[in-house]
Amino acid sequence: MARRRPTRSQMKQRAQARRARNDKEHQISLCMIVKNEEEFLTGCLESVKGVVDEIIIVDTGSTDRTVEIAREHGAKVYHYEWNDDFAAARNESLKHATCGWILVLDADERLDAGAGAVLKGVANANRPEAIYAAKIVNYGVPGNETQHYFPRFFPNHSGIRFEGLIHERPTASASKGLSASWLPHRLEGFAVVHHGYRGDVVESRDKMRRNIALLERILEAEDNPYYRYKLGSMLLSAGRVSEAVCEIGGVLAALESMDRKARRAISVGRVDLLLLLADAHDRQRLETEAMRFIDRALEILPCSKEALHQKAIHLFKDGRLEEARDIFLAIASDCKGDRSDTAGEQLVFDMSLDTWKPYTMAARCSMGLGDLAAATSVLARAAGFVPRSDEYVETVNEVLGQMDEGSLGSSEQYGLDVNRLRAVLGEEAARRLREGDRLLAEGDIARALELHARAAKLSGARDGALLAKIARNQLRLGNTREAFATYLQALRSLPGDVESLNLLIELTETFRGLNGDDAVVADGLVAAT
Repeated sequence: MARRRPTRSQMKQRAQARRARNDKEHQISLCMIVKNEEEFLTGCLESVKGVVDEIIIVDTGSTDRTVEIAREHGAKVYHYEWNDDFAAARNESLKHATCGWILVLDADERLDAGAGAVLKGVANANRPEAIYAAKIVNYGVPGNETQHYFPRFFPNHSGIRFEGLIHERPTASASKGLSASWLPHRLEGFAVVHHGYRGDVVESRDKMRRNIALLERILEAEDNPYYRYKLGSMLLSAGRVSEAVCEIGGVLAALESMDRKARRAISVGRVDLLLLLADAHDRQRLETEAMRFIDRALEILPCSKEALHQKAIHLFKDGRLEEARDIFLAIASDCKGDRSDTAGEQLVFDMSLDTWKPYTMAARCSMGLGDLAAATSVLARAAGFVPRSDEYVETVNEVLGQMDEGSLGSSEQYGLDVNRLRAVLGEEAARRLREGDRLLAEGDIARALELHARAAKLSGARDGALLAKIARNQLRLGNTREAFATYLQALRSLPGDVESLNLLIELTETFRGLNGDDAVVADGLVAAT
C-alpha cells in the first residue's frame, strides 16, 4: 500500500522541529548543583544572563530561599537526595540538559564579563568539539587571589560524565566513541571568578573537614595521584603537616617515575608539589630542607614566580636583605600577564605576585636596610593595584610612620611618592569606613567596629567623629572601659568648638549612670585628662 504523503501542515511542523533541534545544538545549558546558596546564587545567575539558554538546578536539600531564587531566574529545579558523591549529583544535572553544550558553575562563582561571547563562539561551531577548561580565579582576602584551570564547558554528549566523589571532573569515555585521553583544552577568554574560598565562607561551611573525609574515601577505593595531591594540600591547610608530607611526597615520587605525556594527563604539576613540600618543611622549622625543595622547583621551572618568591622569603628571614630585595624586584619587573604555559609543571598561580606582593616585600627589605626612600618609591609603584591587601596597606602606614618630615625635600620625586602613599591611606581609611557603616546598618556591630578601628588607625586616630562612633559601638558590645578611653581620645582630637562641646555632653550623659568598678575607672580617666 502506498505511503500517504505528509500534509503541508505536517511538513511545516517537521521543518520547525528540525530547526529547533538545530538551534538546540548551538545553545548552552547551565548545569548546577546547589544547597543553601541564597547568599551567592543570584549573583551567579545574573552573570550568565544572555549567555545560557536554559538553567538546570539540582538541589540537594536546601532549607533557605535557594530554590525560590532559582525559579525566579527561570531555572528548571530538580531535587536530589545527597549521598556524599559530587559526581553523581553533577551527572543528575546533565540528565536534564537539552542544549548542545554544557556550562558548569557553582553558586559561589561568576562567569567573567567577557567569557559569554567566547562560549557562544564555541557553541556556534567556531571551535571544534572538546572539553574546555576555564581559568578559575579564586578570591580570598582582598589582594590575595590564586588561579588555576579546570574543565567547565563541553558538548552535551552521553560519553562525557563526571567522575570523583569530590573535585569531580568531566571525563570522556572511549566506550562512547570518544578518546579516553581527550584532555581539557584551555580556552582563551573563558574565566570564572570564585568567591567560595573567602575565609568566612570556608569557615561557615566547614569545607575542609568535609573534603578531607571524602578524599580519604576515594583513596580507600582506588589510588589516584590527583586526589592524593588534593588530600595532601588539604591536610597541609588543616595543619596536619606530617600526614601532608607523606601524601605529597608519594605523588611526587609517582610523577617522577612517569614520562612527560603521562605526567600531563595527571593534571598535577611537579613544581606545585615541590612548593607544597617546601611550605610543609618550613612550618616544621626545617629551613634547609625547605630551600632544597625550592631549588628543585627552580631547576624544573627557573621562571616560576612562586618558587622565586619562596626563595626570597627564606633569604629575607635569614637577614640577607639585599639578595632578597633583588629577587622581589625581579619578580615585580616581570609583567607577563599569563603564566600558564609551564609545560604542565606548574598549574596553580598566586596572582598577587603579578601585582602588590613583590613590591611590598621589596619595600620591607629596604626598610630593614634603613632606606626609607627606596621603600617609599617601590610602594608608590604598587599603589595602582586594587583591591589592596592589608599587608600592603600596613606596610605603607609603617613607612609613613617612620618618615622624617625634614627629609621630604630631598627630591621632588620623593615628595610625590610620599603624597601618593598618603592618598592611599586616605582612600583605604574611607573604604573601611564605608564598609563598616554598611555592616553597622546590617546589625553586625563587631565586624563594623573592627573596620572602623582600622580606618582610625590609617587616619592616625585624628578623626574625632570616627573615634566617637567607635566608642559608641564599644559601649554597645559592653566594652565600657575601652569605650570611655576612646571617648576621651576623640575629645582630645577635636578642636575647641561646638562639636567638642557636644561630644563632652554626650560622654558625660553616657557615663552618668555608671556604678561600681566602671564608675571608678571613668573617674580615673577623667582625672587623667
